Amino acid sequence: MDWYDAKGYCEWVGKRLPTEAEWEKAARGTDGRKYPWGNGAATCEYAVMSDGCGTGGTLPVCSKSPAGDSPYGLCDMAGNVGEWVDDWYDGDYYEGSPANNPKGPNSGSYRVGRGGGFLRVSHRFVAGPAGVYDGTYLGLRCARSIDPCTPICDGKQCGEGGCPDQPDACGTCTGGEACQQGLCVSSGCWPDCGEEVYIPAGTSWMGCNDAVDGECYADEYPYHEVYLDGYYIDRTEVTVDAFSACVLAGACGTPAADGCNWANPGKSQSPVNCVSWWDAEEFCAWAGKRLPTEAEWEKAARGTDGRRFPWGNEDATCDNAVMYGEGNNGCGIDSTWDVCSKSPAGDSPFGACDMAGNIGEWVADWYDENYYSASPASNPQGPNSGTSRIRRGGSYLFTNFHFGAPLRVSSRISVDPALNGGDAGFRCARSE
Repeated sequence: MDWYDAKGYCEWVGKRLPTEAEWEKAARGTDGRKYPWGNGAATCEYAVMSDGCGTGGTLPVCSKSPAGDSPYGLCDMAGNVGEWVDDWYDGDYYEGSPANNPKGPNSGSYRVGRGGGFLRVSHRFVAGPAGVYDGTYLGLRCARSIDPCTPICDGKQCGEGGCPDQPDACGTCTGGEACQQGLCVSSGCWPDCGEEVYIPAGTSWMGCNDAVDGECYADEYPYHEVYLDGYYIDRTEVTVDAFSACVLAGACGTPAADGCNWANPGKSQSPVNCVSWWDAEEFCAWAGKRLPTEAEWEKAARGTDGRRFPWGNEDATCDNAVMYGEGNNGCGIDSTWDVCSKSPAGDSPFGACDMAGNIGEWVADWYDENYYSASPASNPQGPNSGTSRIRRGGSYLFTNFHFGAPLRVSSRISVDPALNGGDAGFRCARSE
């Protein structure tokens, strides 16, 4: 390609061709070395050279990395193809060039090329800017300036926004939080400081209670009593703030961001959503916990008296659940709310919040619509295998009477474990 092709490409990607001075510093560092790798002779160990080191052409970029890399980790700055730089050529330019950010002559007949088969980092070769040179001779890499820099703060609350010289370009955390991946993380002690409620050992009811519920579905029968050992369950759904600690620790992947709570500055205390069953399991394991079983979730949500909702048998409204209401999803805001926004009105008998509405919650069990007919009476764990997992509790998208009526504590929703929609979240549990 010619110089104009190279310039056009770099401008299209929002960058520019490097100056000759920028190219040379990137290639040799600051110690005046002869080649990007040092002063040792150029061989095929370090550079694509001498007829492509026997291949008769170029090789894929970075084929000689890391052996041939520059001090800054750039590859192929000697060999493979020569590289256009921005400067006009003048054989005497160095004698009068400025000491600070030299840009090359203001005009000329030829442009400068660097690297390629000439190998030495200081070598300057000349080419007409409209020349193509047999199609393999000259290529390019692009550069961009960092000063001045416009911070990129979309989806960030704090920290730098792509400007290395502006560590707080996107703001600072003012409430004692730590800035982690652009979010103000309030505690830094998760999971040790995660608030839990204790569910004592004993019996409770599972399934749809016909005496108080007229919305029963077939997979909620029979209504039956089960015994559970004592356990702890998170009082709240896992928040964006809490999940970010797992991401920062390298134990969790980053959730989806587009249209989700992740990286949304106003949602750090809302439940993390857009997570798959595998994401939820991964977080709970990192936190030293696990996903609750379906039976544990239901007991934590309804207590021991077989009620229809966490708060009792009265219909769900925006007074006690984040649901479809007030003309839109999420009680009018078309989104989740911060966890426990409907507390204590919507709390379960054990003090757990948002167990109806806000976000749907993954539980550990595989789904089987007929499981209740054969499940053990003590500590049921769900089927041994299956194709879908279970979500409980509904979300901000539902009312009392949507398909499956998922706000009811007995409602069971079968979901592909890989799905990570905007109404998918979770809470964790641990055994006593």
